[in-house]
Amino acid sequence: MSKVLVALSTLNEIGNIEYIVNEILVTYPTFKILIVDGNSSDGTWEKLRELETLNQSISIIRQKKGMGLASAHLISFIYAIENKFEILVTMDSDRSHQPKEIASVVDKLKEFDVVIGSRYCNGGKSDLTGYRGAISVIANKVAKLVIKSDLNEFTTAFRGFKVDQLSKLDLQLLN
Repeated sequence: MSKVLVALSTLNEIGNIEYIVNEILVTYPTFKILIVDGNSSDGTWEKLRELETLNQSISIIRQKKGMGLASAHLISFIYAIENKFEILVTMDSDRSHQPKEIASVVDKLKEFDVVIGSRYCNGGKSDLTGYRGAISVIANKVAKLVIKSDLNEFTTAFRGFKVDQLSKLDLQLLN
C-alpha cells in the first residue's frame, strides 16, 4: 500500500486517544500517525508523549492554545508534504470516525484526489443527537446554500487526500 499518514486532531481526548491510536496501528501496521494536539489540559498531551515513546509510527505536535481544528489540518497538510507521504487521511479522535473505515477512504483515492467520509450520503450515518446533531445538519445545509455546491458534507474531518495534489495548493492562503 502507498505511504499513508493518518492525522488525528486532539483536544482533551484522554478517554479516546489510546483506543483510536491502537486500533489504527493494529489494523494498519504500515501506516504512520500524526497527532496534532490543541494544547489539551486533561492529560491527553502526557498520554500522547507516552504513546510516541512506545511506537516509532507515531509523531506528535502540540499547538499553542486556541489555534483550532483548521490550524491542525493545515499542520497535517504541511507535515504530509514535507515528509513525502502519498496519502493523508484526517479524522477525529472522539470515536465518531471508525479506524476500520480508513481502508475505504484509501481505496477511493485510487479514483479521486479527495475523498470525504460523509454522514449525509447513501450508506452514511451519524450518531450525533440533540444539539450537536442539529448543529451538524444546519451547518451543512447553510454551507451548501452559501457555496452553491452539490456536496452534502462540509463539516466532517474524516477525509482523504492525495498528497501530490495538496502540494499544488498555496497553503499559505489557508493560514
